[in-house]
Amino acid sequence: MKLFQPAPVAPPLGPLLREAREVFLLSLEDVAKATHLSCEEIEALEVGRPLDPRRARIQAVSYLRFLQLNPTDFKDSLPPLPQLRTGAESFLSNATKRVKAPTKSPLEMLAPMGRLALTLVITIILFGAWGLMRQLSRVRSMPWVSSTYPVPILPSR
Repeated sequence: MKLFQPAPVAPPLGPLLREAREVFLLSLEDVAKATHLSCEEIEALEVGRPLDPRRARIQAVSYLRFLQLNPTDFKDSLPPLPQLRTGAESFLSNATKRVKAPTKSPLEMLAPMGRLALTLVITIILFGAWGLMRQLSRVRSMPWVSSTYPVPILPSR
């Protein structure tokens, strides 16, 4: 047993994909239609330099499955997993933080037309109350207080 054995080097995935495609006698267009990948993405995978490193692994797995190959057999040859976001970029790190809602007055929240409508309603109410008070102040006798019946005179003691 050797103490320092070199790690087995995985064969590059690109030539394997091209060879498997050629065995099935498929063109790039046929593979593109079936896998919903563009011809440029397939060529880039076969060369070994994927166009989008974030999607390269899932594209390679999709291509392997289309070629009826088991992706777990090529686990070491697949492109690396994309890096996770860290710190402030991560959605989950911000999920537990409380968000301060911007404080606005009720008039600021109304749309400009809403403000106009609210101003008109308040103006109409104020003028209506003012007119009602003017009319009530003109009334000299209140019918529910005065009556036409004679008031009985009570004898004095």
